[in-house]
Amino acid sequence: MKIAFFVNRDIHANVALNHLKHVLQDHDVSLFFSDKVGHAPGHETLDILRLIEQDIPNEHVYPGVDEPGELLSFTELGRRFAMPLETVHQPNDPAFIERLGVLAPDLVISIRYGRIFKDAFIAVPGLGVLNLHSGLLPSYRGVLATLQALLAGDDEIGCTLHFILDATIDTGPIVDEARVPVDANGSLFGHVLSLYEPGARLVEKAIATLMAGEALDTRPKTPDAGNYFTFPTAEELVRFASLGYPVFKASEYRSLLARYRRAPLGLG
Repeated sequence: MKIAFFVNRDIHANVALNHLKHVLQDHDVSLFFSDKVGHAPGHETLDILRLIEQDIPNEHVYPGVDEPGELLSFTELGRRFAMPLETVHQPNDPAFIERLGVLAPDLVISIRYGRIFKDAFIAVPGLGVLNLHSGLLPSYRGVLATLQALLAGDDEIGCTLHFILDATIDTGPIVDEARVPVDANGSLFGHVLSLYEPGARLVEKAIATLMAGEALDTRPKTPDAGNYFTFPTAEELVRFASLGYPVFKASEYRSLLARYRRAPLGLG
């Protein structure tokens, strides 16, 4: 199967792809990137998230890996599985859609990609466009769904695999979901990260179903159900901090980065 992955260039999307190595190996895959999701307002919490999710791995970790470890950088994934890599800021541009039509993917899969797909784009892949959303739908549509679930005091967080049928956000028919218990001693980063191994299994299962020539069972589209969240307000971020969840824990972050190389990372 020809599959085009559209992902954000961040560590969570990278971990998800690492959990999908069998898919990358067994299919004809192309990889397209966004560099960010939306326009985050200035706030220390959001600045820290960008630093640990994007700046540190992309600028300081991935380029310095001489001997790859268990986890592979985007570049190493591309080399290992012969995938073309390209940053695409305007996926709905007619020139890009023409190129995508020539590529002729059977399926598009979006993981944290930072742009909204419109009708002409969505019409290209014959099997449709799937999105792995880092929140339970329809309750948590939009940005930083995990933070909103923790703010609400939920006992579980989760991710949802759904079709994209139009330019509305996180409203398409739901294929499947995975749930993870909230860890009272966990961090925001750790909770988000915990979604991508079970999320990758949802993607694998969907691809296997499609490869068998079967349609994916779905729940109906619910455009008005649940809530849509933009970036959290300063007041919401203050409330989140009061709950006692750190943005990240140095020990968990150091352990994650160490998995990208055979020798331990020299982080103090």
